[in-house]
Amino acid sequence: MMDRFDVMDVNRIQTERIAELEERLAQHEQGFQGACYACEPVGELNVKLEARIAEIERQNKKLIDTLHDAKALLLFWIDRSGYHANDFDNTLTMRDINKLLAGTDEET
Repeated sequence: MMDRFDVMDVNRIQTERIAELEERLAQHEQGFQGACYACEPVGELNVKLEARIAEIERQNKKLIDTLHDAKALLLFWIDRSGYHANDFDNTLTMRDINKLLAGTDEET
């Protein structure tokens, strides 16, 4: 007859075995272990590439956010300065835009 300690040992052993099998499955899914000798290096390269792609996507989002902020700031300054897109007598030049961004409006 099995006592309480034997049941606990069986549960512990089963839990350890399940954890080991889950780890091995993860290794297969990530490409670190497989049927050929190239699986592990290819798996490592895939993980590095995925990390690099994630970093590039993060940087890209940051750049897009910065461009949106710059556009909003420029539109704010254009609106504040009284320049209008349909007013060809007051067409903005890069010099005008630089003045607006610098916060100066006087002629040089």
